[in-house]
Amino acid sequence: YVIGIMRYLQILLSEDKRDAILRELENNSVDYVVTEETGHGGNSSVVSFALPKNAVEPVLNRLRRVGLNKDAFTIILKPEIVNARHFKDLLGLHKKKEIAQSELKARAEEMAPSLSTFLIMTAISAIIATTGLLTNSAAVIIGAMVIAPLMGPAMATSVGTVVSDTKLFLRGIKLQAIGVVVAIISAAAFALVVKQASLIPFGLNITTIPEVRSRLIPDVLSLFIALGSGIAAAISLSRGVSSVLVGAMIAVALVPPAATVGLGMVWGIPLVMLGAGVLLLVNLLAMNIVSLLVFWYLGYRPENIVQSKSARISTLRRVGALIVMLAFLSIILASVTYVSYESAAFEERVKKEAKEFFKQPSQKKYQLLETKIQFRIVDVIFFGEVPKVILLVAKDKNVHQPELAKQLDSYLSKKADYPVDVQLRFLEVAESRSK
Repeated sequence: YVIGIMRYLQILLSEDKRDAILRELENNSVDYVVTEETGHGGNSSVVSFALPKNAVEPVLNRLRRVGLNKDAFTIILKPEIVNARHFKDLLGLHKKKEIAQSELKARAEEMAPSLSTFLIMTAISAIIATTGLLTNSAAVIIGAMVIAPLMGPAMATSVGTVVSDTKLFLRGIKLQAIGVVVAIISAAAFALVVKQASLIPFGLNITTIPEVRSRLIPDVLSLFIALGSGIAAAISLSRGVSSVLVGAMIAVALVPPAATVGLGMVWGIPLVMLGAGVLLLVNLLAMNIVSLLVFWYLGYRPENIVQSKSARISTLRRVGALIVMLAFLSIILASVTYVSYESAAFEERVKKEAKEFFKQPSQKKYQLLETKIQFRIVDVIFFGEVPKVILLVAKDKNVHQPELAKQLDSYLSKKADYPVDVQLRFLEVAESRSK
């Protein structure tokens, strides 16, 4: 008895091809059962046999070479248990772990839901994700990802490309485009209602919310989330395993950035829309590219030789176009990564130099307690905002040095290679002396 990784096939055979096909099954050590079929008005029969899921495609290809019509009536089922003499031998012969191409196409079509279902689930997911962003709740955002139906369209696009199924490809492209637009509009509409109904604190600055802020300045590391999701999705689909968690991972890369774009629209902050929009496009392109390449690497091709050549050309063209767009957006990500690194280095430099300043003999009457640096990299880059350095300094109440702030301003600006505004906050220390 072998449980799990198997498929049960039933194929309608014409009388003139029957002997050759049965002989081929015997040559491949496949146990089969033949029953006479009377429903088609002619001499025909049905052959039934079980195969490991990774043997379906190779065996069907061999049967086609000996006369099985490509369009022959075929049913493929998932049995629970198989008790067959040669079945375990077949498991050892077929090492490939991927499912048959026909099953791959069927699963991809099944994962791309009907338009009405797709729209409803995408809108609900975006609304829940928006709630999670506004409340800074990672748990709510993750919950929204579980119901987002975005994996199916991405896989339909990739599978449709490699097997030259134009209808499936176009359906996947259409659903992805519609899904992004619906997610953004749903998030914006919900955010507008929440804002107008005063369900959030008045004057809330969404850029101060950590969950929102993390999606405003995407970096190169963000790209690896999308790449990993695309690879995992393609492998899970090709091997016939559950893809629920992978689908949630794909949604994590798409829905929160789309919801953030919607928030930027409602709050009227173009930079929020730009940053989250770049992240959304990068993730979308990366997932499509990598899943397409994985399917091609695993050997999925059109069955027709002419179609195979056409699919190869169309795949190369689509991958090339996607890579060009991704490369352009990746330049932005790389720039943001570099700026983030420089920002961290700048903060570290300022803190270090502030300590060095107060170690000078002329500043012994002061003690540096704390250094804070306030700036938003977006405002520094686009609006020329000068970083503010806030220093908490302890001193005796009798010590007065009005020019200290200016001295620090000049010193830190020179050492940090960037202008800063220094704000001093003094903590006066009074010491009692008892005899």
